[in-house]
Amino acid sequence: METTQCQPMAAELKLSRAQRWRFLAALYAGELQWLYRALARRPALKPTSSELSPEQEQYLAQNHQEVLQQLEQQRQQLVRNCWPIRKVAFPVLAIFSLVCMLLFAHGAGTVVIVILLLWCWFHLPKHMLDEGILPGYARLNHQFLTYLLPAIGSKYGSFHYQAGQSIALSRFQTRLYFGTRHLNLRIRQTEQANYFHGNYRGCDWELEQVKLYGPHKQKGTTVHFEGHMLILQLPQSFKGITTLNLACPLASAARVHLEQSRFSDRFRVESTDQVAARAWLTPAVMERLSTISPNSLSPVHAHLEGSSLILLIPGLRFASPLALDTPIASCLAGQPCIQELEQLFALLDTLLGQFSSLPAPRK
Repeated sequence: METTQCQPMAAELKLSRAQRWRFLAALYAGELQWLYRALARRPALKPTSSELSPEQEQYLAQNHQEVLQQLEQQRQQLVRNCWPIRKVAFPVLAIFSLVCMLLFAHGAGTVVIVILLLWCWFHLPKHMLDEGILPGYARLNHQFLTYLLPAIGSKYGSFHYQAGQSIALSRFQTRLYFGTRHLNLRIRQTEQANYFHGNYRGCDWELEQVKLYGPHKQKGTTVHFEGHMLILQLPQSFKGITTLNLACPLASAARVHLEQSRFSDRFRVESTDQVAARAWLTPAVMERLSTISPNSLSPVHAHLEGSSLILLIPGLRFASPLALDTPIASCLAGQPCIQELEQLFALLDTLLGQFSSLPAPRK
């Protein structure tokens, strides 16, 4: 019985040498990348010249030195725990995989080698990762989000992180439409993570990493947006409804043609009140929206109704995981979330810049 089951499998794997190499590359490229990231835990951070300001360094040293020391001790313990896997298991698996790939390319023992190699990729380090390293790494990042990142953000104003919190679907479900006006694709499902909220210059804001799903004829649902959602309560109420790169569901909405033609080419602006749309989209706001959305294939989406503004910002890596190989106090300047923290409050400053009654931003 076993022989009859193995013979078709062996027959299917009788490929030419070039076909074997192509099949091998497609099969193991993803696994090799996963293994390196899971075991080495070195996030691919782009080099940056950004540094923490002297005020931020002084604030952290004076008020949160204990948190820094605790996180640094956890990081060092994780590095010690990772040593057997990073220095022993990973090289052994890499050498073993290379031998198996060479044998597979020559057609020797293909069925046994493929099954054994797949088992090694996923099961040998799994117990050590699940029991010791990954939970500790998750706790380290959770404490970073809970204590250290809000401490840095408090330089600008009220800044809080809440684990497990999310923005209610009812608050934006009926306001966000994707596709053409005739499709009226509403949000059917969401995935949310890393909820931040605060108060800046007297205005409440919320920020959450989201993935928004809408209906699809063949697949049932499909991803319409992946990025960050910013909800800002403006100090002034605007008339009508204004949308950017969204299908406005109201028949009374019309295309708004702005003086900046480059902005109009990238952002489809529709509004039920032309005056209100132009009052909100000042030259400074248009410039900022263009800056945070350099990719024309995935621009910023927005919906303004009354005093409530929703921005969908793609591509942010806010609250990215910490790198274990660098001391926390030294690697903060290289973290994308530190730069995006500055970008977030620069965006808020721009959106609130036209309201002269608001208090000035902190310096």
